[in-house]
Amino acid sequence: MAKKILVVGLNPVWQRIIFLPQLELGKINRASDVIHVASGKGLNYSKVLKYLGTEPILAGFAGGDRGVKFIKGVNKLEIESIYIQTENTTRSCTTLISENPHNVTEIIDPSPQISEAEASSLLEKIQEIADDCGAIVLSGTHPNGMPQKIYKEILACFKDKLSVIDAYMDIKAVLESNPKMLKVNQSELFTITGKNNVDQAAAICFNQHKIEYLGVTNGPDDAFFYTKKQKYTYKLPNITVLNSTGAGDAVGAAMVYKHFIEQEDIDTSFLFGLACGLACCETNLPSEFDLVRANEMISKIEWTMSSWKK
Repeated sequence: MAKKILVVGLNPVWQRIIFLPQLELGKINRASDVIHVASGKGLNYSKVLKYLGTEPILAGFAGGDRGVKFIKGVNKLEIESIYIQTENTTRSCTTLISENPHNVTEIIDPSPQISEAEASSLLEKIQEIADDCGAIVLSGTHPNGMPQKIYKEILACFKDKLSVIDAYMDIKAVLESNPKMLKVNQSELFTITGKNNVDQAAAICFNQHKIEYLGVTNGPDDAFFYTKKQKYTYKLPNITVLNSTGAGDAVGAAMVYKHFIEQEDIDTSFLFGLACGLACCETNLPSEFDLVRANEMISKIEWTMSSWKK
């Protein structure tokens, strides 16, 4: 079985992280430090998969000066990638981290416009390498101009393989393709289903969209994992959060690694993912963490299992 994991992240980001002693709106704020990094959900997934010891393939678009910087960042991480050069410029994101009081604020540019020809070119490249990959992650929003059916067309290349959707906007078509798993946060789940109760929303995902697994995070509050018969509830420990950006991506990527590469049970893999996400929150850079710390977190997460009716 092919062991490579394809990560599709159609909306990459060139990210600027600004550290401030204090953020005061309406006043001049002088930064104590600034970091520039390639980012976005697709890259975050790929960084974690690479760090844990596998070889992801990252696919998406890149355009303009920021696109060049993004690709250089991907190459520096030694992550294999297939990228289509676009006429319009890759978006940027500014993260403001205030030390006193501690808080994190993100400002995200609008998505660039992608042409039909650029979208078709990426689809062709993905179709060429699909047989070499045993799993796929479709992550994040898609840029403006993208046909909503492209996720569905990509997923068609991965029939009977592990497929994970970590997205919530305009994903009706891809959910109709019966992916194996949907991984979202609680507010995203409510947006997808129109319900504001986790069990009711989960039931819709299983009954209408025929998924096999559902993972739901909710920041520092309880996380949930559903199979067709069991519901797992995870109570997370209190930690000092430096930057939660990319923590949810770390959860998903670590889970995929543990389940697909190490062949662990899916619920155990989600627990490992949550531990990695917690460790990620204790660092300043998106989706970066200490694996030793993550393993320490596993025993700090309290969990219960119960039966449920979908």
